[in-house]
Parts: sequence; C-alpha cells; structure tokens
Amino acid sequence: MMGGSAEEVQAARREAASQSAMEYDPGDELPRHEVTLSKSFYMGIYPVTQTQWRAVMNTEPWKGQYFVQEGDEYPATYVNWVDANEFCQRLSKMIGATVRLPTEAEREYACRAGTQTRFYFGNDPNYGQLANYAWFDRNTASAGQKHPQAVGQKTPNAWGLFDMHGNVWEWCSDRYEKEYYVTSDSLDPPGRSGRPAT
Repeated sequence: MMGGSAEEVQAARREAASQSAMEYDPGDELPRHEVTLSKSFYMGIYPVTQTQWRAVMNTEPWKGQYFVQEGDEYPATYVNWVDANEFCQRLSKMIGATVRLPTEAEREYACRAGTQTRFYFGNDPNYGQLANYAWFDRNTASAGQKHPQAVGQKTPNAWGLFDMHGNVWEWCSDRYEKEYYVTSDSLDPPGRSGRPAT
C-alpha cells in the first residue's frame, strides 16, 4: 500500500499543526492505494555521495552553495533532475549495466521495505523515534547544523537502505502530480513522464 490512510493523514495534520518545526502536509498521500511492482530493480543503499558524483560527473555543483558540508561521505546536493539523469547515463556506460532513477512508486516501496506504517520503523505519531532513523529539522538545522549529514549514520530500514527518510531530497524518474494516483494504473505505475517543474 502506498500513501496514508485517512486517519493517518488527519493525525499527521494535527501533529504538524502543533509543531511549528514540522512542515509536513500529508494531503497528497491520499487516497491510499495498492500498487503492484512486477519488475525487480536495485536501489543504492545510500544517497549518492560527493565522491561518487565527482567520479562520474567530474563536477561539484554544491561548491560555494549555502547549507553544504563538504566531505567524501556527504551527499551530493544542488543536483537538478537533468543532471541526476545524466549521472545515471554516465554511470551506466562506466559499469556496463543500466542505472536509472526509480519511479516514485519504486522509491516508496523500497523505503517502506514491506511495512504499511507511516514510517518504515512504525507510525511514530509524536516523532519520538524519528531521530534514530532520519536527519530532519529537529536534529540538524535546529541543532545548528544547517546542512545534510554524512550518509549511513542512522538506522537503515529492514532491507538495509539508509537515509530513506530525511537528510536530502532525492529525485525520481517521474514528475510530481498531486492527483496522479487517483487515476493511475496500479500495476507498475510509471508516473507522469517528462521533466519535473523546477
């Protein structure tokens, strides 16, 4: 199942309204819907690091930008969707296998790791455990660290994937459309194609 139930969404909205640091609006996670992914895929266990990005792209788009900590194990940031796809194409040529961005459905499936709860570690209605699994405002910016953190420091999900909640935003192959899952196919939804709005 993808998205949240109506009850989970209402509870999350109440919680977000009472917590100024949390700017979470789960409204686009409805309706809750079942999706079937019939094709296997691989997912990197960490977000792409600065070292990996430099090795493939020979660029450093984060250089001179705000809210950046440089280092080999820090995630590559200030990467747009076009560059993320170019990274995948170049890496594919380097390793002789297809590398691509996941669809939103694939990413959520990988994040949930077989769970149906709000987070892969449970529902956590008061965000009491989130800091064990994710970097977010309360344990970064509010703590004086206004930059992404080194990858792989938080507890991974059941499938060994790190940083699936928080730290940095991650691109998917499909572009965002709020009402997409209301009418989409439930079998291998490809998402809306085309370059995302910037």
